[in-house]
Amino acid sequence: RELAFAYDKGQTSPRRIVLKQDVAMNAPEMSVKSDQADLNMAANTIVFTGNVSGSTPQVNDFTAPQLLYDMTTRQVATKDSKAARVKTKSLEEPKAP
Repeated sequence: RELAFAYDKGQTSPRRIVLKQDVAMNAPEMSVKSDQADLNMAANTIVFTGNVSGSTPQVNDFTAPQLLYDMTTRQVATKDSKAARVKTKSLEEPKAP
């Protein structure tokens, strides 16, 4: 496993943190595993690459070459993803008052 930090000149906090090999993250928005994760502190995003797989509340299982997680908005976006099983939810008809 590898962990790398990138700093801007004169700064003591890292601008980016890159994790390689067997990366896993669990959050309310998703669970994801990948070969690499690139945490961009300035953009407040994590980009997962390499054998990305996981699940979200809406999708039971997915695979993708890349997944972007925006930590500010908590939005998840995938590139060329394949969903194995999608959860569905029945919407009830509104009841008359």
